[in-house]
Amino acid sequence: MNRLLLVFIFIFSITTAYAQRYSQYNTGTLYDSFENPAQRSFIPDSSRMYASNFLIPNFNTYALLTGNAQSTLLHRAFFSNYRVTDARLIAGSGTSNHAVASANSYALMFKVFTSLNGDQELGFSAQSRAEGRGVTTDQLVSLVSGTGTFENNHVYENALNSKIYYQAYHQFSLSYRERVSKQFAIGFKLSALLGIAYKKWDITQSALSFSSENNINMYLAGKMLSNYIPGQSTGHDLVPNFRNPGAAISIGTMFRTHDGFVLQWNVKDLGFVHWSKASQTYIFNNVTSASLNTGTSRDDQIYQAFKGVIQDAPVTASFTTPLHGRAEVSAGRTFYLSDDKEITYFPTLIAAKQFYDHGMEGALVNHLRYHNTVFTLTGIYNDLRTFSLGTQLMYKTPNVDFYIGSDALLQTITTARQAGKNEDLVNHYAPYSAASVFLGFSLKFGSFIEHPMNASMIPMGEKGFFARLYGRLFKVKSN
Repeated sequence: MNRLLLVFIFIFSITTAYAQRYSQYNTGTLYDSFENPAQRSFIPDSSRMYASNFLIPNFNTYALLTGNAQSTLLHRAFFSNYRVTDARLIAGSGTSNHAVASANSYALMFKVFTSLNGDQELGFSAQSRAEGRGVTTDQLVSLVSGTGTFENNHVYENALNSKIYYQAYHQFSLSYRERVSKQFAIGFKLSALLGIAYKKWDITQSALSFSSENNINMYLAGKMLSNYIPGQSTGHDLVPNFRNPGAAISIGTMFRTHDGFVLQWNVKDLGFVHWSKASQTYIFNNVTSASLNTGTSRDDQIYQAFKGVIQDAPVTASFTTPLHGRAEVSAGRTFYLSDDKEITYFPTLIAAKQFYDHGMEGALVNHLRYHNTVFTLTGIYNDLRTFSLGTQLMYKTPNVDFYIGSDALLQTITTARQAGKNEDLVNHYAPYSAASVFLGFSLKFGSFIEHPMNASMIPMGEKGFFARLYGRLFKVKSN
């Protein structure tokens, strides 16, 4: 966290993901029920009453990088040095490189089926999340890597313009799900947040020139927000504390039509984090010069030059930032491919939009199930004009969930081979680079949920609040 510039350039390699977003849709796993609050995780007459992951992390990771600088940055990441030359990085081209990252890891999930008559589920979860997005120019990467060719005494306007945002936080949640009628269900997830780290850097105006091969002049104007207090980062920084509190809510609804379609509407993680009074705001508008000595790391020299401009005269005060919540709508339907209904096909079409960013995505999730084994093929297209193909393999019974997969399978395999020091593959240009892995497990235990006719022990409970309200408004019974 002590390298502003390098953090930006390597944002795509944060241990994060924009993550396993869609493959779990309409699977009915414990993870699915926490991410999509209206989704049920228990099946009466089949499931046991309690569900948990028993502190086995359910996690997902995804990272995406697009643009001409891919090979140069990947070479730095996997070989600890930059490419000697990169013909795609042309000074003055004005092209941009985009990075997206986010992560979600559930350390604890626990749910209980509280009422058969009201069909209600109550849950608690503890998770850690991170999210980030960035854009930078070819010129900035060329400057740092030394792979570009710049003309002396030529001013490159806005060559260093860039934006970076990332934040990480712990999230502790209570969830409630209720079937209001035979067709309609609603769910909520209320969360308390404890912030870990935040940084937002926005260079809106810039200029770059070389007076000679190793002497640069830079102009930078913009704003940076950071909760980070200078010093060596340690594992203690990840321990939950109350310095940076926040709150969030997720709301989900599900409607089953008479012809079998399952429609979902979700508003996810609409909330904020209030960063402590020790946080810092930098507003900068200044010039600097630097001599790039061959005996010192070029990264360090440029970092120091940037730091001299950006971190001048900070204002120390608290500030509040929104989560990058999202809205999702989906439609799906089950098709039976065998007379005994042992083979099913469940396609789901999903559209998603972030509230405070450009992030738009569409996905088609295809679940093919045979007995207790589910194979999923997912196609995802986003506003960066990238298409990825993901797969998932899941073993699922009414009381056991286990799944593993990737939202960008081919790109993940390529990235793994690049990490294995395959330089030819690193230097090969691709439309985008990505990596994604997700894994999850949960188990149900306790008494079976049984209807009264054959139950030895079951808490019937009452209808839920929303079911009672629905019945009074429409004069119907909710079964």
